[in-house]
Amino acid sequence: MSNFKQAVSWLFHSEHEDEVQERFDLTAQQLEDAISIVNMFSTIHRESANEDFDIHNTVHDWSKK
Repeated sequence: MSNFKQAVSWLFHSEHEDEVQERFDLTAQQLEDAISIVNMFSTIHRESANEDFDIHNTVHDWSKK
């Protein structure tokens, strides 16, 4: 399981950036990249709001692969 993927999942689930950066030992660039991915997932979530799609569980499952 990738620390980076887990960090993305934590950020997506509204954990504090500083805590995530420390917990997963991310560089500033890695944190910025993770935030960009979270923003992309958030956009997908908003655009799929009318569909039967649970993005939170999907992101969680993705982070464990």
